[in-house]
Formats: sequence, C-alpha cells, structure tokens
Amino acid sequence: MMNCKKKNLSHALVACLLATLLSACDEGRLYEDRLVLPEEGLVLKLTGRVSGIDTWPGDYSVVVAGFSGDNEYASITKNVPLPATDGAEVEVVVAGISEDITRLEVCAVDRLRHHMATFVALPSPSEHMGEDTVRCDVGTVDVGMYRTVQTLVFDASCTSCHGATGTASASLFLTGDRSYEALVGQPSRLEPERLLVSPGNADESFLSLVLHENGHTGMNHVDILSGEPDMLTLMDDWIDHGAQP
Repeated sequence: MMNCKKKNLSHALVACLLATLLSACDEGRLYEDRLVLPEEGLVLKLTGRVSGIDTWPGDYSVVVAGFSGDNEYASITKNVPLPATDGAEVEVVVAGISEDITRLEVCAVDRLRHHMATFVALPSPSEHMGEDTVRCDVGTVDVGMYRTVQTLVFDASCTSCHGATGTASASLFLTGDRSYEALVGQPSRLEPERLLVSPGNADESFLSLVLHENGHTGMNHVDILSGEPDMLTLMDDWIDHGAQP
C-alpha cells in the first residue's frame, strides 16, 4: 500500500508541474528569468540601391565592415544581400559596433576579411556617441568587380599613358569608357597569338603577363603593380572568373 501511495503522489506532482509549466507558456512567462540581452554597441541600419554584387567570385564578399585603427582586417562584417534585381534597394543591419571600431565602410573583402576595395565610406562610430541606432542611405552604388578593377588598377596606374590625355600608348585605351571593349577578347598587337584578356585564363592573358614579368613589351611594366600585390591578384581573379563587364 505504501509503495502504491508513493507512486500516486509522484504522478500527482508530475501532473501539477506540467500544468504549471503549460500555464506559464500560455502566459508567455516560460524561462522569463533567462533574458536574452541585446548586443552592446551601436546599431547601423543601412539602405541603398546596389548593383554588381553577383560579379564577384566566391573568394570575395561585398560587406558592411568595421575596422579598428589601421588594421586592414575587418573586426566586424555583415554581407550586403543580393538584391531581388540588380540595382534594387537592399537593407543591412549591423549590430554590436563597439567603440574600438574607427572606420565603417561598404567594401569588398577576401576570405580572410582583408580589405580589398572601398565603395562607400560611412560615418565613424565616434561621430554618434550616445546614440543607439544610426540610419544611413548610401544612394546608388555600383560594386561590380570590373568597375573596381577599372578604378583601382586602370585609372590609378594605367590611364596616364593609356588614354587620359586623349592619346594612348600602343593605341590601347584603358579609360572607363573604352577599356572593356579594348581588352576582353582582343588580340595583342605585340603577341597576336595571345588575347589581351582571355576570359577565364589570366595566365594566358597578355595584360596579366605584362604586369607579372618584364620582356613582353619595349617598356617594362612589372613595377606598375609590384608594390600593390592585392591589386594584381584582384585583376587576375577578375580575368580568371570570366572577366565580366
């Protein structure tokens, strides 16, 4: 009899406990002592119309990133989503931006979150001390890989001889309005068996060879990007992944 009573009492306690838990759940009180606190730090809500994300290969990401001091490796990143249609509006929410973040950008990073290219420089967190949320509309932004190569490689290092003055060495114009048609699928005048840019094959592209090793032209070109290996890699990766416009 004693064992039976204990079993009946045990069943009653279990039933009571279940009833209490279910009641708490219905009232939304279950686990109310285990609060999930929001992340500390600033929240950035960014909107804008973005095009060209899908031209980047998987080794890179277009992100909103935060950097600390002079460090070129991002401390915090949030991918910019692929818009429903190229150029449509997107929204990015980045939470937990701490005080040690001194630089915020819409940028491209590699797999190691190393900075490759800046598209939009955003307000520094220090400019919004005491605020909880910063809202920023960046307008219309072209983040395409070819556009990035044009800006950081051709415009920065090549157009002074290839088109900026209205004339071009070897008749090769590398200004933004002419470079793609002048390079992609076009044979080299000096080595006609090679294409200037052979989509999918940087190793066989005359443009890449000229910048990697001397001896392909009357003027040596290795020094043009020798101090910027990241830009040389960027250009080669653009070619290797199809040299999209």
